[in-house]
Amino acid sequence: MTKLEGYKMYVLESEKGIFMIPEKLPNGVYTPKGWEHGYSKGVAINNETGAVIYWADIW
Repeated sequence: MTKLEGYKMYVLESEKGIFMIPEKLPNGVYTPKGWEHGYSKGVAINNETGAVIYWADIW
């Protein structure tokens, strides 16, 4: 799922729906039915290095 070797990803929250102006939204072609648009946010943690990546995505 990810090329971040050594990281474990955690999805903290996700919700389907429209969360930005429609003109800026991608087409939703490669998303599951009912989840064509939405958002997700979470963290990726590398326990070896102590690095933490916070991420958010709107689609």
